[in-house]
Amino acid sequence: MDALAVWGGQPHRLLYFAYGFLLMHAPWLIEADDLDLAINVFVRWALMHTPAVVPRVNFDIASFSPDVSRYLFRFEPRNILLLAPFLLGRQTLKTSQRDRFSPQEGLCMLLHLLATPCRLLDMVPIFGRQVGTISRIVTHVAGLVAQQAMRYLSGIDVTWVMQNAEDLTDAVEHLTGVETGLWGFVDGKFFFLGSLQRNGVAFYTYKKRYAIKFQLVLCALGLAHCLNGPYLGTWHDWRVCQDSGILQPLAQIAQLGVQANPNAALSLVIGGDSAYCPRPGLVTLKKELQLAHNPNLRPFHDAVREARTEIEHFFALVTNLWQTLRAQDKMRLLQRPVSDYVWTGVFLTNCWTCANGGNQISDRFGATVPVLATYLRECTSRAQRMNL
Repeated sequence: MDALAVWGGQPHRLLYFAYGFLLMHAPWLIEADDLDLAINVFVRWALMHTPAVVPRVNFDIASFSPDVSRYLFRFEPRNILLLAPFLLGRQTLKTSQRDRFSPQEGLCMLLHLLATPCRLLDMVPIFGRQVGTISRIVTHVAGLVAQQAMRYLSGIDVTWVMQNAEDLTDAVEHLTGVETGLWGFVDGKFFFLGSLQRNGVAFYTYKKRYAIKFQLVLCALGLAHCLNGPYLGTWHDWRVCQDSGILQPLAQIAQLGVQANPNAALSLVIGGDSAYCPRPGLVTLKKELQLAHNPNLRPFHDAVREARTEIEHFFALVTNLWQTLRAQDKMRLLQRPVSDYVWTGVFLTNCWTCANGGNQISDRFGATVPVLATYLRECTSRAQRMNL
């Protein structure tokens, strides 16, 4: 048993075989004091090399009750039957290893993995698939859904904003009690990663953690309007904003707002924190020293600050719904499609909000969100208008 110390108290895999061989063929060669330890080591070896029992399961989402479906997949069966063909089509899909699966089964695998950061082994009884097969299907589906999410959440849709400008600004005024001209908010979000050696380029020295950053524009309906990323965790919010290309459409929206209502005291803008620089279509929070010199700005500043916190609540909603996004042991670059998980999680949060008739953010704004079918049609129209 001195060999155990060589590996820091962790038995090497050769010892598993050695003790197992001795227990089966020559147990008298093992000292009495070491017999219990040898048995435990052999049991561990046997468990590691025993394949999981895969039950015979013909997966059918319609067989799940609404409560069970919400617990496992965050959506009711009728919503999954609507989302699956929209995101994955209606034909049987196939991975690079020729694993065949239906759109409903593939989407449910991804939803369950994102909703509950469980082991793949725990998904075997639900879907009746081998662990390796589930891993390949989830990775394949995450890439397909992320591609669709990029189509529907890339860039700012100027046409849609102008069509809904009055409803959006009224929603912010409902919360703050002050006319601000705000139709949305912008902020960056860190998603922390597992500490792999190859993640060194993503190490953020300020927070002493590995991270990637995404930038989100939230409209006053409580829905994500635009997502950009991933960026390195070391990038500043303003640098991300400049790189994302949203400043030009924001300026265009502000100009169109003035043309549509020349007598308005405020143009159409989005709000950001003090990490951003003021630009046409973008207002930012002021420092206390700036407010001390301009006390007339404080009512407007306080209104922007109160409303801007809703984007933080949206980030919390995303990570609460899809808990894998905050599980660092699951968020590992080069091992899992981390970026696809984030794009998918944000888009599915929009879908979840529409399927449930709103969220706490839309409730605070007093806004009415579209039903899921209407939202999916709007996503298709947006992608066609923006040629995505």
